[in-house]
Order: sequence, then C-alpha cells, then structure tokens
Amino acid sequence: MRLAWPIALWLALVPAWPAPAAEAVAVPRDAIGKVNYAGFSTRGQCTGVLVAPDRVLTAAHCLRRHGDGDALPPGQIHFLAGYDRGIYRAHARAVDMDFLPVDASAVQGVRLLSDAALITLDMTLDLVPVDLVPPGVAMPDSVIHAGYMLKRPEVLTVTEPCEVLALASGLWASNCHAEPGSSGGPVFALTDNGLQLAGIVAAINNSGASFIVPLALIRSLLQAAPSVAVPDLETGG
Repeated sequence: MRLAWPIALWLALVPAWPAPAAEAVAVPRDAIGKVNYAGFSTRGQCTGVLVAPDRVLTAAHCLRRHGDGDALPPGQIHFLAGYDRGIYRAHARAVDMDFLPVDASAVQGVRLLSDAALITLDMTLDLVPVDLVPPGVAMPDSVIHAGYMLKRPEVLTVTEPCEVLALASGLWASNCHAEPGSSGGPVFALTDNGLQLAGIVAAINNSGASFIVPLALIRSLLQAAPSVAVPDLETGG
C-alpha cells in the first residue's frame, strides 16, 4: 500500500532525476505541441496535448494572466502540434477555453487540483489524438513526461520512465525532470494498450520534480466536450 505524501514534505525532499539523453519510449509527438500565448503585455509558452482533433488539454494557469488571474483572450492562444525546431505538423488558434472550477480561497496545493483547461481550436486537425487511461485504473508505478522546456524550447523533451507518488491532496508527484515550459505537458502511463494519457504537469518544485493533475480529476472537463472520446469502461485497478 502506498502512502500519501504531504505536499510540503514532498517539496522539500523529492529530487528530480537528471534529464535523459535519449527517448526511452516513443511518444505520440504529433499530438503534443507548444501552447504559445502573446498579447500586449503577456507572452509565454507551455505544453499541450491533443485529446480530440479540435481539443487541446493544458494547464489552466497557462491560459491566465499572471497578475489578476483572468483568462487570456482565446485569440492570443496558439497551438503548434508536433513542433520541432521551427517546423510543426499543424497550427491552430483557440476559439474557446473551458476551466475546472477553482476555489480561490484554497491553499496552493488544493488549487493545483483544478489546474487544467481544455482549449477548443478554430479548426479540426488531421492528427491522431492521444489515448486516455480508462476510469478505475490504479495509479501507475511509473510515468513518462513530455514537454517543451524553456532551456530547450525548440525540441520536445521526453523523460525516461520515473517514479510517481500519491500526495495527500489527491495530486500525484513525479521525480521526472521538469522545467518551466513543461506545464500542461502530458504524463503517460505505459499500459497493455501502449502509452495512455494519465495526467498533465501542473507545477514543478525547486529541484525540478513535478506535480501532476491525474486524469481522474480532469475527466469531467473532457466529458463535457462532445469530440473527446472519453473511455467509460471500468477496468479495475
């Protein structure tokens, strides 16, 4: 039985593993892309993952202004699928964004539980979305991260499989290496059906390890989008 770690203890004690030199498992690169946002006084990048031909899942804070937390105008959000050194498989803009409800009075660790958002694109992309972990599946023993880190923003960084822990808040934590720019990036579990999306990166700690919002907390957001094929078969675990 796994123990649930308090967030403060995890922040202090869990180091990140070194960034890998090579990709250990092939990830669906065309379905992963940059989420770029640019406005009069705001500019930045995160990572997003295609969960339907017209929907991208990312971290909610990537779509909000740093000062007041208000949502950015959708027209300022761009998704570059399969981005690699200036080349990408597809480019689309956001036309709408849906967020999980946020309890503004909650402590940071609890607010991170809601750090997920679904972008509706202005076109349907001719790309294959990622598979989702079915409901009822247990937390995996290990996960794989993929993201566009600010130190290497032109290429997708993919980690080797690394350990995942359950935190008391309901978040997961991983010692996969992560950096700014990784937020919203997919977290994959290696299952009998191949790599499946198990969550997204919401934040990193001072040593570069990461908080993960598991798919179970995001499922209601995905189920509200008709184009997202959300598994509904209970598979146990």
